[in-house]
Amino acid sequence: MKERPLITVIIPVYNAESYLEQCLDSVRNQTLTNLEIICVDDCSQDGSPAILERYQACDKRIKVYAQESNKSVYMARKKGVCAASGEYIMFLDSDDYLELTACERLYNKIKSEKVDILHFSTRIVNIGKGNEAQKKDLEKLLRPYGRKLTGDDVFKTGFVEKKVWGTLWNKLFRAELCRKAFDDLKEGCYHIGEDVYTFCAIAYHAQSYLGWESEPLHNYRIGSGVTTTTAMDLKKFERLCVLAEVAECMVDFCKIHGVYKNAQEFLNGVQMMWLNACYEAWYIGLPRELAGMGWERMCGCWGPERVISKVVKHHYEQPKEIARKLSSYARIPLKEKKIKTVGIYYHKLYAGGVERVISVLTPLLFKMGYRVVIITDNPPTDKDYAVPAETVREVIFNNEMTDWDSIDQRCASLADAVRKHDVDVVIYSAWMSNLLLWDMLLLKAFGIPVVVHAHGVFPCTMLENGDLFSSLPSVMHLADGVVTLSEVDQKYWGLFCDNVHCIPNPASESLCDVKPGKWENRSLIWVGRVSPEKQPERIFNIMERVVARIPDAKLYVLGDFYDKMWPELVASKGLTQNVVLCGMVNDVSAYLEKASVFVCTSQYEGFPMSLVEAQAHHLPTVMFRLPHLTMAAADRGVTSVDMDDEQSASNEIVKLLLDRELWQNNSMMAYRSFCWLRDYDLEGAWQALLTGEMTEDLRDPLVENMIHTLIDHYELRYRSSESKSAVIWFLRKAVGGIECCMENGLKHTIHLGIRKLQNRFG
Repeated sequence: MKERPLITVIIPVYNAESYLEQCLDSVRNQTLTNLEIICVDDCSQDGSPAILERYQACDKRIKVYAQESNKSVYMARKKGVCAASGEYIMFLDSDDYLELTACERLYNKIKSEKVDILHFSTRIVNIGKGNEAQKKDLEKLLRPYGRKLTGDDVFKTGFVEKKVWGTLWNKLFRAELCRKAFDDLKEGCYHIGEDVYTFCAIAYHAQSYLGWESEPLHNYRIGSGVTTTTAMDLKKFERLCVLAEVAECMVDFCKIHGVYKNAQEFLNGVQMMWLNACYEAWYIGLPRELAGMGWERMCGCWGPERVISKVVKHHYEQPKEIARKLSSYARIPLKEKKIKTVGIYYHKLYAGGVERVISVLTPLLFKMGYRVVIITDNPPTDKDYAVPAETVREVIFNNEMTDWDSIDQRCASLADAVRKHDVDVVIYSAWMSNLLLWDMLLLKAFGIPVVVHAHGVFPCTMLENGDLFSSLPSVMHLADGVVTLSEVDQKYWGLFCDNVHCIPNPASESLCDVKPGKWENRSLIWVGRVSPEKQPERIFNIMERVVARIPDAKLYVLGDFYDKMWPELVASKGLTQNVVLCGMVNDVSAYLEKASVFVCTSQYEGFPMSLVEAQAHHLPTVMFRLPHLTMAAADRGVTSVDMDDEQSASNEIVKLLLDRELWQNNSMMAYRSFCWLRDYDLEGAWQALLTGEMTEDLRDPLVENMIHTLIDHYELRYRSSESKSAVIWFLRKAVGGIECCMENGLKHTIHLGIRKLQNRFG
């Protein structure tokens, strides 16, 4: 009767011709001769099969099995376990080798100790570019746990508490334990991470473990595997991403066997470690031309929420780096989408021009046959602009509370909102948001195209004292569409995105039947938020000059002028009888009917709806020059003066208030401008966008080179002034912190302040 082998050595083989002979010789020449050597060729494409055939011919202990396709080391080991007849099983990788006395010493030790698992020492052989620190870390990780474990402690202490790392090739196992474990594991093509998954099942079924700090009996080469190289192609990266599936397999195993709760922290740690390995391979290893496809694969395996959370933790303040890395990420063609539900995202629905546009765009979309879901950061208030009753409203995790630590909540809430209502496309109105890239990547990963609605003029980003001007073009390049409010912006964004539509903001139907303002009222009106770009203080300087020449002139100021400084400013200029601070007003028509001239003091505007409303009321306009605005041309009843030239602005206002014929001429042109917008085929324009009708190619090589030169030089200037801007940022946040403390309390302010410091300085 044939004697049963004492140990079966299982060697998976794949393209290992460089090291295979040394590996096989180290097993064949063991001092313990009663061995079974099972080699499973995993469809090698090099000289490995020939080497195996030659060794099998000269040593009857060697059995060679061939897999018909490359099924991974995991399936090769499983095949070997099924074929093994030895009392114990040892796994050996084909690029490693054993000390010649290893099997004899290990067999004697495991028999005397009577354990299921014997963990022994390994020597690290560095054949790559690993440094001494990496080698020491690996030696620490592989070191045997110098205690004997029994019963549930093998799984709890060894696996869950990470006292024993899950490598298979530095352990000797009882054969029946291996068979039981592999029978309990899912089949799959797992090229990496399979050791930990397999050891999870082995540790669960094992009843005893011993760590033996022997002299090294196994020699492990580092520097040749997928995780140890930065040279990454798409095939290698896709194999690495299989770690996500392996991690889920471990979770499923633990849930099935009722040990998930105890193992959850460990499993989460493994998932994070493996996801980080995938992210680093993608960011560092994959070339830019493959990064888009790699991103899709990574999101498909790990889920976009996890991937974005990981990336944000590394690049929250540098979205430009990720956007540029993803320059090859494919656009989702709108013409291939059957759009039924349109999502519109903005922070809130009150107190601003963007919000007002959304309130008018929403009924237009309903009229076109779409369902509309409005997604905001802030909950509804009684100050919100009115939208049709059938509009769905979803509130997601607030953008102001979102940072690298809470991006998971942001992703989860946005994902829930679009999934819940089967949103087919999102019109993203917060075009200058620091979350634009991350939100866009999440939505695109779900197959939801993102159309960025740029409610402004592109150079306004230069005034933010940040890198938005240089980073936003890279982000916009990833958009599936861009809507601009002027041909100037269409030309600019068309250099970066190939689907840019110029669509003016819609005029509210309520404006079609309003009363015109009156020249004889000698009244001015100013509408806007109290924000730096609106330059609200200038309207009072201008009014002071107007009143000096027309003492009974009146000014209605509509906006959030609630701070006591504004009445004090009015009083200091002697304008108490001339200026009315009206506060925030949703319906401004009643005030426009009282007015004679509309005044705008903004540094920049995208498409001021307040100007449209003024033109609907036949009001001439005086404003600082904004040449990109179609509605602000001279033949639209608008008189423009040089930026911040308050004297010229007051002179033009006085002319209009004193010259009825001039006023009537400008009034007629203003109303004609409104009629142009009223009659504009907005429905056709938005339909063209949502059905995927492409715009003409707007790229001009010379203009493109000029703009990129400008952006590059701006970025250089921004970098050189970062230290100064950091001081300015801190001072601004300190002032904001005092206000926040007064409104929300000290505890909330400290918590928010810490998060903002972490965001900026890491």
